Amino acid sequence: MTVHADQIVGLTSPRISNLHTCTGNVGNPPENIEVEIRLAGNSNYQTIFPSYTTKTDSTVNCEITRVLKFWIGFTTAMYNATIRCKLTNDLNPDDSPAYSNPEMLYLVSDDFCYQNYNFTTTNKYHHPTTCHRFVTCVEKQPYVNACPSSFCFSVGKDYCDDCLQ
Repeated sequence: MTVHADQIVGLTSPRISNLHTCTGNVGNPPENIEVEIRLAGNSNYQTIFPSYTTKTDSTVNCEITRVLKFWIGFTTAMYNATIRCKLTNDLNPDDSPAYSNPEMLYLVSDDFCYQNYNFTTTNKYHHPTTCHRFVTCVEKQPYVNACPSSFCFSVGKDYCDDCLQ
């Protein structure tokens, strides 16, 4: 599972360039890939039906790999939730499902850019819940970008840098 950093609460239409992805060997005949969410404070996952999806299958040596790209209209109830991909075999329902590693959601409110922030040189702001991402505002719309692995965003330096500095 790959979760795109751009996770904005309150958007009403998908940002097609910022989709999340589930990829898996779905066998032949193909099995099903679903998306599940566990809300903060809950112990169980539930199936979520993304507002926008695309599926692409590729076959190598008679095995089908499916890429499910999807967009979720995040809500305030989804703060601190985790999502994961679930692979099920509809032909053999007794087979146990396979799951991806869960991914934490790091949501940003759609009104983030209306708050009173001190402007930075390049319009980059601290993400409200993690140093590994930063927010840019374009026409009062927030966009979230991820720093490279093990880097954190520094407002003082205005770029992602080693987290230990």
